[in-house]
Amino acid sequence: MRFKLIFILFNLVIVVSFLAIYLMPLLMLDLDYAKFFWSRNWGLPLVFLAIIGLLNTYFILNWKLFTLLEREEWPALITHLERRIYDKKLIITQQVKILANAYLVRSDVESIGKLENFIREHKPGILAKFAVVFGVPHLLKNDAAEMAGYFSQFRHVKGGDGAWIRWDYGFALILKGNTEEAETALAELAAEKLEPILLLLTIYLLFSLKPNEELALLVESKREELLKRFTREKWQGEIERGKGSIQVVILQRLIEEATEWLLSENKRDTAAGGIQIH
Repeated sequence: MRFKLIFILFNLVIVVSFLAIYLMPLLMLDLDYAKFFWSRNWGLPLVFLAIIGLLNTYFILNWKLFTLLEREEWPALITHLERRIYDKKLIITQQVKILANAYLVRSDVESIGKLENFIREHKPGILAKFAVVFGVPHLLKNDAAEMAGYFSQFRHVKGGDGAWIRWDYGFALILKGNTEEAETALAELAAEKLEPILLLLTIYLLFSLKPNEELALLVESKREELLKRFTREKWQGEIERGKGSIQVVILQRLIEEATEWLLSENKRDTAAGGIQIH
């Protein structure tokens, strides 16, 4: 019902807005000026009809998709999108993202890997847009070399999930045992403007590497920044808000460990050993 209501309201708002603009000369001035205005802008209704026609066509063509998504009918939604993407080869960025997230809801990690391979083969140009969600199977595997190899492909990504990708790469390097390279990558990341949870995870990993004095000062300064902004209660609220990110959900245990380190009065006795995802 919500989707149908949005569809109706959307059309209503567009039509009312157009009529308000097109009839304004008549309402505000007089009929003669209105006729002059309409004669000069006779193509405006055609443009309007074309625009609203295209938008409504988009909604109608995707009616089933939006309905299934609204109802959270995940099996039916997955089947519908798999037919479009795999069978018809209709690879649309938005729909690939929805399918990947539907797999996550169903905890179907194997199918995420299958989707990654399909996109890599048929439309590799959009692969970077899904680097984080396609990275889930790689994060959950006990294969640090594969994890590092995967995320290293996308270190060039700027904006969006770029910072998370670089964190994933640094994390993989730690698991792989390349501590010097990991330290360099994470130090560069810590110097950027990061969202609070990502900043915490970055400096926590750096702390676990027992960095030199310069990096230790960087870690401490960033930690103090977070402590000035957040009480324990506010921080828990930040974590709750962050759960819309798949990274935050997967790394929940590590975030809990990092949180205790952040809020611990005797932080130097809070060892960051045995780093794990789950």
